[in-house]
Amino acid sequence: MRKSAALVPLRGLRLHHCCQNNKMTADALRGIKMAVLTVRSLADEVVFALKARAKAHGRSTEAEVREILREAVMPSEKVGLGFALQELAQTYAISDSEVDGILAARDKTLAEPLDLS
Repeated sequence: MRKSAALVPLRGLRLHHCCQNNKMTADALRGIKMAVLTVRSLADEVVFALKARAKAHGRSTEAEVREILREAVMPSEKVGLGFALQELAQTYAISDSEVDGILAARDKTLAEPLDLS
């Protein structure tokens, strides 16, 4: 019986120098496809800050960057529209009188239904 690619041992596999110090999972090395992202021209201050943040969280710099990207594009929970509007109002400090002014100036004409025929 032939072994599947996922069960092939990793002995003898030479890793690129940047991978040798990372705690990559065996699955990642055995063929599960994952995207690779290269970011060029990062300021030294940014790299230093990333390394410090990673150390504070007890993970590698690469793992820290993955977590930062995941949090940025995939929020852990959905934000309700009401909460988002409330935060927006608090950020811009809209007063009740300004809201009343906006409501008074709003066009109250009913929209004509769209004819799709």
